[in-house]
Amino acid sequence: MSQIYTQGRSNPDPNLVNALFVRTNNHEAEYLMVAQYNEETEKMAMIIIPKESYTKIPSRGFNQLGLSYGTLGLEGLKTTTENLLDIDIHYHVHITRSSVRTIMNAFETQLGVEIPPAGTPSQEAITQMTTDIRNVRNVPKYISLILEVAPHINTNIGPTAIVNHRQILYKIPNTQVEVIELKGEPIDIENKQYLKLDIPTWRKNVEKVTY
Repeated sequence: MSQIYTQGRSNPDPNLVNALFVRTNNHEAEYLMVAQYNEETEKMAMIIIPKESYTKIPSRGFNQLGLSYGTLGLEGLKTTTENLLDIDIHYHVHITRSSVRTIMNAFETQLGVEIPPAGTPSQEAITQMTTDIRNVRNVPKYISLILEVAPHINTNIGPTAIVNHRQILYKIPNTQVEVIELKGEPIDIENKQYLKLDIPTWRKNVEKVTY
């Protein structure tokens, strides 16, 4: 696997915009998803990455992807994810487990978004929420939402960009928002569980998912 990382990164695709959504608990990233938007095709995809993915963490060797947050922080987690998928990550949205309920309540009260129950398949849950958000055309409501959740979110996306980017949801049919979940083979190394990904295959899938 190490030779995959010694080949260097590919040239970034100028059409793709990638945002990393991550939920952490203490010193671990427990949920990771990359939202990818293709400015040429106007398609979007959500790429869910297992926290147990066996990958190379810069200056730390191989370990679970989620543990890179505890050793290198958010920027280190972003870099590790970029190297794993061979993509550039332009934005990040970071929340903690303790803030999830507060944020979800804000979406329900400000935008009327119905939060899918636990266990809802990812594709179904994302389709339902994007549909609800798409139905809200009131800019003041978005501003109220931003003001309410801002203290609970660490992001490099400014309020103006959030309001402007909502237009993307209006242009993209739900059928063009694809959800892919990276799968791997469970492996045990020194009594620790990992998921070994077929990295070349997943990189190709991520590269073409919005084309």
